[in-house]
Amino acid sequence: MKKALLAVMAIALVIGFAGCDIWPFGAKSPYLPLAEGNKWEYSGWTVMEITYPPETIEDYYDSTATSSTTEVMGETELTGDEAIKVWEIKTISGTVTTISYVDVDKDWVYYYDDLSDSEEWYKWPTEPVIADKWDIVVEVVDTLVDPPDTTTFTTTYEVVEEGVEAFGDYTDCIKIKVLADIINVDDYETYECFEYWAKKTGYVMSSVKAVMIRVVGEDTTTTRIEGETKLDSFTEG
Repeated sequence: MKKALLAVMAIALVIGFAGCDIWPFGAKSPYLPLAEGNKWEYSGWTVMEITYPPETIEDYYDSTATSSTTEVMGETELTGDEAIKVWEIKTISGTVTTISYVDVDKDWVYYYDDLSDSEEWYKWPTEPVIADKWDIVVEVVDTLVDPPDTTTFTTTYEVVEEGVEAFGDYTDCIKIKVLADIINVDDYETYECFEYWAKKTGYVMSSVKAVMIRVVGEDTTTTRIEGETKLDSFTEG
């Protein structure tokens, strides 16, 4: 369960970076103004605790620190059916490097996985507002098994509040509810996962809190998960 939740959080992080454009003479999104050399640095943590019934097995505790950096490498062009100018964005999260290609019009931000793509991988609103809701489908390949295992995640995003404080100077953010299809909220006593986006900066924070209680006979197992990612610095190129 922890592995799945971490995968969802990682996907959310990449998606947060992928979305916005400030292409000269073109449309733009206010929630991640991009220019060559712009860089975002993040750090985060997750904690998972499992309390088992007495006299069964030892309780479980794990704490994980995370960090990531995203940088706009410059402009390039798709080579699919139509030549489209896009931004090339590099994200380094742990030992994983992801390259993204982004285009935007007045309504939608388009994300491409490869320069040869003719269709976008996914899209989301150029300027999300209250009640906007969209789905993003992402495939994650586990190469540690043979043959590699591919899992498809559908994550639903919904803007639930505006003018929200995230932390520090980020006091006028949109708050976005995030729910992946691998999460059945009915299995949890409480479950919440949110992202916070600020104009002129973009994705600034995400948080997840969950409590699951399982009762088998007279035995109760409680799982608590908590995590947070924050923007440490944003440097304009």
